[in-house]
Amino acid sequence: VTLTYDPKLTTKAQAWRDVGANRREFTNRLWLYRRRHGMGKRPLGFLSVLEVQPGTGYPHIHMVFPQCRWIAPYSVLGELWGRGFTDVCLRDAVSPTNYICKYLGKMKGWSDESLAYLHNFGVRMYSIGRRFFLPFPRVYSPWFYVASVISPSEPVPVPVESTA
Repeated sequence: VTLTYDPKLTTKAQAWRDVGANRREFTNRLWLYRRRHGMGKRPLGFLSVLEVQPGTGYPHIHMVFPQCRWIAPYSVLGELWGRGFTDVCLRDAVSPTNYICKYLGKMKGWSDESLAYLHNFGVRMYSIGRRFFLPFPRVYSPWFYVASVISPSEPVPVPVESTA
């Protein structure tokens, strides 16, 4: 699914500022629609990547829903987005890693203005749905291990800063 802003409905700065919230709102509306119409009780797993429209400089969102054969009717997707245009393309198999990397590789062609919007508004380049997660290493401080071996009756040592 590609979600595109209509320049007649919003300014470029407003689109860049709200693109993250709009993406989240669209996925929440989609999940609610599917739940109300008996298409599943769990949120959809998705990957989304942000890209700049070549002609206008507005952001647009590419979303892929792996392992989902039916999302919603095309007309409903347009109503749920409500900020411009939607396009739907059916793919048999999509590698999530290749999908994300394909659009991240296109950043070389981004204008300085688009990169400034991205940085200034703290916009995420990619997002994943609630059904998916990214593994991250757990890094604990040495004090975590000290606290785990001290019995609750003993006082927890407080690190002392050296003045040297």
